[in-house]
Amino acid sequence: MRVVYTSSSVALGVLEVLAYRKARRPLTPRHLYTVQLDEAQIQHLALHELPEGWPMYPHPESTRGVGDTWVATGETLALAVPSVLAPPEVNVMLNCAHPDYPHLNIEGPEQFPISPRLTPDVGSGDLDV
Repeated sequence: MRVVYTSSSVALGVLEVLAYRKARRPLTPRHLYTVQLDEAQIQHLALHELPEGWPMYPHPESTRGVGDTWVATGETLALAVPSVLAPPEVNVMLNCAHPDYPHLNIEGPEQFPISPRLTPDVGSGDLDV
């Protein structure tokens, strides 16, 4: 099963990259894509609909089960879930097996550099903090 993991804003996408970085090194530029979705294509999950322990890392199997069930039912193209890092924001999963997926209007890629100010632990030397 293939799912594309997206964020509802560029800022949340950058926060997600920072949260999951594994090494102390400068972050390479990313590619930014923009996807427009109709509200009818999105299933929204509220905090109270998520399994207990959903914000834990590593993610519990129960959390994965929510996504697996959503993909298997194929009811919607997109699943919006609260961000663990910034719960008012949402991350949006896209179901690549959904019949509407090939018809998405995807703009990009656009080169998106990540500021070295976001990784001061790398010691770039020219930071004014």
